[in-house]
Amino acid sequence: TKILVPVIDSVHAIPYLQLGAALLPPQGKIAALKVVTLPEESSLSEGAEHAPDFRAALEPIRALLPAGKVEVRTLIRVAHRLSAGIAETAKSESADLLLLPWKGSATTEDRLFGRTIDWLLEHPPCNTLVARTGDFTRCKQILFPVRGGPYAEFALEIASQLAVAFDAEITV
Repeated sequence: TKILVPVIDSVHAIPYLQLGAALLPPQGKIAALKVVTLPEESSLSEGAEHAPDFRAALEPIRALLPAGKVEVRTLIRVAHRLSAGIAETAKSESADLLLLPWKGSATTEDRLFGRTIDWLLEHPPCNTLVARTGDFTRCKQILFPVRGGPYAEFALEIASQLAVAFDAEITV
């Protein structure tokens, strides 16, 4: 299993990478992705010259996860649109799960999560999970609202993995 986690900065990435690690089976991998966005009129090669700086900024992430338990790769993608950079990377890396960090609100009323996440949910490159993280150390109860639908089985699988990882119970 390969989980792709888009990263804005290494400080805010920690809880999402920990969540990704909790969802990983043995021998699973996490890819931490930094997308460098450029204006449409710019050549993508302009962003490539800054890639080493962005990659160096992501390197401390490796030390924040349990050594030996989780394999973490850092990736840099240059794109004109953040959503396109994430989707292209998910496809090219054959990601099984795209774990999208969410700040908890949208910028406008006509958006559910925000422009980038809404677009990725409308055009999912793979299974996608939108999460707003917090402190999982005290997580002992997982609420699983059930209504059915095409993703109910996938949602139950995610809830089950989290319950095992956090030694929590699922309430349906």
